[in-house]
Amino acid sequence: MKKEQIKTKTVKAELNPLSKEQFEDLYNKAWENGWVYGKFFQELYYEYLVNWVYFIVYLDKLKMTNPKEVEILIGEAPPYWKGNAENKDKSYFYNPAQTNSSKWLNAPADWKFGSKFKTKTTDLKSIKIEKLNFLAEKGLILFDIFPFPIIQDTKIRQAVSGKFPEHIETYFIPKLKSIIKYIDVKEKHIKYGFVATTYGSLHLLFGDQTRKHFDGNFYNQGIEKVGIMIIKLIHTGEKNNQQIVAFNGKDIPTVLFKTIYKLICPAEKYSDNRLKGIAKEEDFEKDEYVKEIRKILSENKIPILMDGSGNVNFTKFFNSTTDSSLLDEDNNFEKNQQEED
Repeated sequence: MKKEQIKTKTVKAELNPLSKEQFEDLYNKAWENGWVYGKFFQELYYEYLVNWVYFIVYLDKLKMTNPKEVEILIGEAPPYWKGNAENKDKSYFYNPAQTNSSKWLNAPADWKFGSKFKTKTTDLKSIKIEKLNFLAEKGLILFDIFPFPIIQDTKIRQAVSGKFPEHIETYFIPKLKSIIKYIDVKEKHIKYGFVATTYGSLHLLFGDQTRKHFDGNFYNQGIEKVGIMIIKLIHTGEKNNQQIVAFNGKDIPTVLFKTIYKLICPAEKYSDNRLKGIAKEEDFEKDEYVKEIRKILSENKIPILMDGSGNVNFTKFFNSTTDSSLLDEDNNFEKNQQEED
């Protein structure tokens, strides 16, 4: 008697956009949290849907190459636009009809090409399509933390970032996992790079409530081909591209160190007086959050692919072995925040 063969049905993974209700609810929460420029309006959702179609088309092209490894660049949000029919400032990554120059597209295309991306055409739409096809073949994806434009002013962001971990947990990570499932690549073959604004990237790396929502191995899965340096945190000393200096000669915290310390120290424990209390080296070395910052810096393998001018950069970036103008001088970090705003 022949054994009956059990036929198994392969279920294709689906990747669906947010419904209008889901999108509006997410946006309204962002409005309540002070993250966006104004109240919800219909065109925001229509724009999201159009761009979602282009995103899926791109993922399908990538899937056809059967990539052994995929590199996911984690961005922050689509570029801000004024929301009227005549505006020309839209530059969504996956939309070939939006041809404004974008460092988030040009920098990875040049990096993967090995030099300035070369093409025989001068037509802007054709050039963008070539770049997108090229990046899809190379297994590279850009995925934003937010599906709509958000405020980029760093001072405002620092003041209203309390609900950011909740957004990471409820929207970003589930959507990221669904993308990985859709492209059918094992998570161990996914590599990550941060291309959010510098403050957004630092929040992903150091945020005390944000980190816990990522899988334990996430911060070990960085893009390896760019060359990542283990940056040191020191109390005082020479400012260079290999270390973060916490305090200047007047016992005043540097802007970069203060930003990181505020992210890693729970809000209920942080105060400027607490920071002043570790200005002396002996107190600095005993501080639990200084130790935690050093631990994160020593273990992190994800590159923060932002330079000192608010640009995406695959050679001179925050934790690059080549150079990081962000760490050379403290005012570079302040300048970076102003130019990203």
